[in-house]
Amino acid sequence: MQYSKTIYIIDSDSSARESLVYWLSELGYQARAFSDSKRFLSYFHSSMTGCLLVDWRLPDMSGLELQSVLEQHRCALSVIFLSECADIQVAVKAIKQGAQDFFIKPFCNEALLAAIHHAMKQSQSRYYQYQEHASMEACLSALTKRELEIMQLIVEGKYNKVISIDLGIGEKTVEIHRSRIMRKMKVRTLAELVKKVVCYQQFFKVESVC
Repeated sequence: MQYSKTIYIIDSDSSARESLVYWLSELGYQARAFSDSKRFLSYFHSSMTGCLLVDWRLPDMSGLELQSVLEQHRCALSVIFLSECADIQVAVKAIKQGAQDFFIKPFCNEALLAAIHHAMKQSQSRYYQYQEHASMEACLSALTKRELEIMQLIVEGKYNKVISIDLGIGEKTVEIHRSRIMRKMKVRTLAELVKKVVCYQQFFKVESVC
């Protein structure tokens, strides 16, 4: 799927929605508006990209709850919250949970536009990261349980002899598994394998691929 620069708007205030859609459309953006989270989520799919402008106080779901749903689906959308309430603690909590920015209404159009531009770049970056890691997960799914164990030990810097002792198998068997791992992971060198696995672990905050 191609990366999309669509801006999605969720706001229960119809005049606010229409105003944002008109303004963004005039600037050349593709904008799509929803009156609540339920309508947006019925349209939502995890491969969506772009920017999501969300009114903090929605009638059916809090901003943090919606943000959590997007996170669970590994969605690349960048979220910017809009609120009539100048609550610093709420803004900090939203940013810590992954929101791109938090604006108090009425906001400065130029500042919001700059934030949207940055949010689009962040969304694009996450989109390609998710694409890369989807490919990584396809490679991981091709490995047997034993191959996953051996690969993790390789990434930890252990030599074949040490791995054979740790797992109670022959060193020659470790070499055979290692060759299969390299082929299934689509890498040519040990350095490529380590980099690929470590990047995956860091991105998804997991300690092991096993």
